[in-house]
Amino acid sequence: LQDMLIEEYKKEDFQDRLHEAWAAAKGDHCAELRARQAVCLPIQGPVIARFGFEPTRRGVNHSVIAFRPHNWHPEVDDRNLTMQYLVTPPKQNTKWINGFEEPPR
Repeated sequence: LQDMLIEEYKKEDFQDRLHEAWAAAKGDHCAELRARQAVCLPIQGPVIARFGFEPTRRGVNHSVIAFRPHNWHPEVDDRNLTMQYLVTPPKQNTKWINGFEEPPR
């Protein structure tokens, strides 16, 4: 599930839509979160549905809760950091997106 989301989040089309929506929020934190949610849900829905979650915001929430017991695992934690990086424009470093191994911490 995480790897599938990461692959989608890395795509240039997704990144373009995310950055455009984020910029349109003009620094309003709540608007930025809503913008991210609006851009991410069309990606998240079909992916989480493959794992038995409903393809809705509620299903995303349930999938996040289902992962909580595994967040201590180093590989899951690394993927969580990668996903957070890919869906948070201010955290991004273009060089990392274009092929470096590790996201900035």
